[in-house]
Amino acid sequence: MNNVRKKFFDESLGILYEKFTEEYGGIATFGNRTGTPISNKASYGKASELPKVISDLAAFSDAVFYSSSSKLVCLFVYSEISGPITEGEKIKIDESLQSSGLASVLISVFSTRFEFSQVADQIAWGTKVWIANESDHMIHYDDKPVMQAR
Repeated sequence: MNNVRKKFFDESLGILYEKFTEEYGGIATFGNRTGTPISNKASYGKASELPKVISDLAAFSDAVFYSSSSKLVCLFVYSEISGPITEGEKIKIDESLQSSGLASVLISVFSTRFEFSQVADQIAWGTKVWIANESDHMIHYDDKPVMQAR
Protein backbone atom coordinates (compact mmCIF):
# COMPACT_ATOMS: atom_id res chain seq x y z
CA MET A 1 0.00 0.00 0.00
CA ASN A 2 1.40 3.38 -0.90
CA ASN A 3 1.86 6.09 1.73
CA VAL A 4 -1.07 8.21 0.51
CA ARG A 5 -3.51 5.29 0.80
CA LYS A 6 -2.04 4.27 4.16
CA LYS A 7 -2.51 7.82 5.48
CA PHE A 8 -6.07 7.91 4.16
CA PHE A 9 -6.78 4.52 5.76
CA ASP A 10 -5.42 5.68 9.13
CA GLU A 11 -7.45 8.91 8.98
CA SER A 12 -10.64 7.08 7.95
CA LEU A 13 -10.37 4.57 10.76
CA GLY A 14 -9.57 7.36 13.20
CA ILE A 15 -12.86 9.07 12.27
CA LEU A 16 -14.78 5.80 12.55
CA TYR A 17 -13.17 5.01 15.91
CA GLU A 18 -14.13 8.42 17.30
CA LYS A 19 -17.75 7.91 16.20
CA PHE A 20 -17.81 4.39 17.65
CA THR A 21 -16.40 5.40 21.04
CA GLU A 22 -18.78 8.37 21.28
CA GLU A 23 -21.73 6.04 20.83
CA TYR A 24 -20.56 2.79 22.47
CA GLY A 25 -17.25 3.28 24.26
CA GLY A 26 -14.83 0.47 23.64
CA ILE A 27 -11.49 -0.39 22.13
CA ALA A 28 -10.18 -1.13 18.65
CA THR A 29 -7.50 -3.18 16.98
CA PHE A 30 -6.11 -2.66 13.52
CA GLY A 31 -4.61 -5.23 11.24
CA ASN A 32 -5.37 -6.78 7.92
CA ARG A 33 -5.90 -10.06 6.17
CA THR A 34 -2.38 -10.29 4.81
CA GLY A 35 -0.76 -9.99 8.22
CA THR A 36 1.29 -6.93 7.28
CA PRO A 37 0.73 -3.84 9.39
CA ILE A 38 -1.37 -1.15 7.72
CA SER A 39 -1.75 1.30 10.51
CA ASN A 40 0.65 3.07 12.82
CA LYS A 41 -1.87 2.37 15.55
CA ALA A 42 -1.67 -1.27 16.61
CA SER A 43 -4.56 -0.84 19.01
CA TYR A 44 -6.55 1.58 21.10
CA GLY A 45 -7.17 0.44 24.64
CA LYS A 46 -5.98 -2.79 26.21
CA ALA A 47 -5.79 -5.67 23.76
CA SER A 48 -5.84 -8.05 26.73
CA GLU A 49 -9.47 -7.03 27.33
CA LEU A 50 -10.56 -8.42 23.97
CA PRO A 51 -12.42 -11.74 23.85
CA LYS A 52 -10.66 -14.45 21.82
CA VAL A 53 -13.35 -14.29 19.13
CA ILE A 54 -12.22 -10.73 18.33
CA SER A 55 -8.70 -11.85 17.46
CA ASP A 56 -10.19 -14.71 15.44
CA LEU A 57 -12.18 -12.17 13.41
CA ALA A 58 -9.01 -10.33 12.40
CA ALA A 59 -8.76 -12.74 9.46
CA PHE A 60 -11.99 -11.27 8.07
CA SER A 61 -11.36 -7.58 8.64
CA ASP A 62 -8.99 -4.64 8.48
CA ALA A 63 -10.11 -3.23 11.84
CA VAL A 64 -12.20 -4.53 14.74
CA PHE A 65 -13.89 -2.25 17.26
CA TYR A 66 -15.28 -3.81 20.42
CA SER A 67 -17.52 -2.51 23.19
CA SER A 68 -17.70 -4.77 26.24
CA SER A 69 -20.51 -2.71 27.79
CA SER A 70 -22.70 -3.04 24.68
CA LYS A 71 -21.52 -6.57 23.78
CA LEU A 72 -20.97 -5.22 20.28
CA VAL A 73 -18.26 -5.84 17.71
CA CYS A 74 -17.87 -3.73 14.56
CA LEU A 75 -15.79 -5.15 11.74
CA PHE A 76 -14.45 -2.79 9.11
CA VAL A 77 -13.20 -3.95 5.74
CA TYR A 78 -11.41 -1.35 3.66
CA SER A 79 -12.54 -2.16 0.13
CA GLU A 80 -9.42 -0.89 -1.61
CA ILE A 81 -7.34 -3.33 0.43
CA SER A 82 -9.58 -6.34 0.89
CA GLY A 83 -12.69 -5.82 -1.22
CA PRO A 84 -16.18 -5.38 0.27
CA ILE A 85 -17.89 -7.76 2.69
CA THR A 86 -19.48 -10.41 0.50
CA GLU A 87 -22.27 -12.85 1.36
CA GLY A 88 -19.76 -15.69 1.82
CA GLU A 89 -17.64 -13.67 4.25
CA LYS A 90 -20.72 -12.52 6.16
CA ILE A 91 -21.76 -16.15 6.66
CA LYS A 92 -18.28 -17.06 7.99
CA ILE A 93 -18.27 -14.08 10.34
CA ASP A 94 -21.79 -14.86 11.61
CA GLU A 95 -20.78 -18.48 12.23
CA SER A 96 -17.70 -17.46 14.21
CA LEU A 97 -19.77 -15.07 16.36
CA GLN A 98 -22.67 -17.47 16.88
CA SER A 99 -21.64 -18.79 20.30
CA SER A 100 -20.02 -15.56 21.54
CA GLY A 101 -23.19 -13.70 22.52
CA LEU A 102 -21.90 -10.60 20.72
CA ALA A 103 -23.92 -8.48 18.33
CA SER A 104 -22.10 -7.43 15.19
CA VAL A 105 -22.07 -4.60 12.71
CA LEU A 106 -20.23 -5.30 9.46
CA ILE A 107 -19.06 -2.29 7.47
CA SER A 108 -17.39 -2.04 4.07
CA VAL A 109 -15.36 1.19 3.84
CA PHE A 110 -14.88 3.02 0.53
CA SER A 111 -12.91 6.16 -0.21
CA THR A 112 -15.45 7.52 -2.74
CA ARG A 113 -18.94 6.82 -4.03
CA PHE A 114 -17.38 5.90 -7.40
CA GLU A 115 -15.31 3.13 -5.73
CA PHE A 116 -18.51 1.92 -4.04
CA SER A 117 -20.48 1.89 -7.31
CA GLN A 118 -17.93 -0.45 -8.90
CA VAL A 119 -18.73 -3.30 -6.46
CA ALA A 120 -22.14 -2.39 -5.01
CA ASP A 121 -23.70 -5.60 -6.33
CA GLN A 122 -21.17 -7.75 -4.42
CA ILE A 123 -21.93 -6.37 -0.95
CA ALA A 124 -23.70 -8.71 1.47
CA TRP A 125 -27.22 -7.94 2.66
CA GLY A 126 -27.38 -7.13 6.36
CA THR A 127 -24.17 -5.06 6.26
CA LYS A 128 -23.38 -1.35 6.02
CA VAL A 129 -21.28 0.86 3.76
CA TRP A 130 -19.33 3.93 4.85
CA ILE A 131 -17.91 6.29 2.23
CA ALA A 132 -15.00 8.27 3.67
CA ASN A 133 -15.51 11.45 1.68
CA GLU A 134 -19.19 11.47 2.82
CA SER A 135 -18.33 10.68 6.42
CA ASP A 136 -21.61 11.77 8.03
CA HIS A 137 -23.68 9.12 6.28
CA MET A 138 -23.88 5.32 6.44
CA ILE A 139 -25.55 3.24 3.72
CA HIS A 140 -27.59 0.36 5.12
CA TYR A 141 -27.89 -2.87 3.18
CA ASP A 142 -30.83 -4.10 5.23
CA ASP A 143 -31.74 -7.77 5.13
CA LYS A 144 -32.32 -9.18 1.69
CA PRO A 145 -35.73 -8.16 0.32
CA VAL A 146 -38.28 -10.90 -0.13
CA MET A 147 -40.17 -10.90 -3.42
CA GLN A 148 -43.87 -11.54 -3.02
CA ALA A 149 -46.44 -12.28 -5.69
CA ARG A 150 -49.41 -9.94 -5.84
